[in-house]
Amino acid sequence: MLTLKETSLVPAGEWLGTVTSIKYVPPDKFGAQYELQLSLRRKSGAVADLRCWCSEKYTSGSKSSKLFLWTTALLGTAPRTFDPLTDLVGKTAIVTVTIEPKSNGDGEVNRVGSMRSIRPAAPAPVAVPVAPAPVSPLMSEEEWGGILEDEPAIDDNLFDDVAA
Repeated sequence: MLTLKETSLVPAGEWLGTVTSIKYVPPDKFGAQYELQLSLRRKSGAVADLRCWCSEKYTSGSKSSKLFLWTTALLGTAPRTFDPLTDLVGKTAIVTVTIEPKSNGDGEVNRVGSMRSIRPAAPAPVAVPVAPAPVSPLMSEEEWGGILEDEPAIDDNLFDDVAA
């Protein structure tokens, strides 16, 4: 005997979401995907569960995939290689939940609008001023000698007409 389980929409807004499970969904009309089960909670004590899906594609750039964006939020970094089935379980991020119309027009459905890391961003590197090389107040005889050799000779008679 089956019993109907009624579901309700999760209220839209920001939640603290922890991945409780993830499974690979073989290709179907949407292509290969990962299905994530999230446990959501708010400071108010409200809790909810939400399932969400993303493509198995892991790409960055101007068209970053959901998996890339979600992984970056959950891990706080974008690893070059990782195993979504194990590395994301137990990780937490700030999840923005939205409510959107179903594609068939029959009601509404929750979606994950975005995820962002709960870890603070690394501080920007601070430029450390580099002091100029120290300048010696005294020149060596060798340095003075070079300057004096390049100077034109001084005419000793130049100041003869100056009254003493």
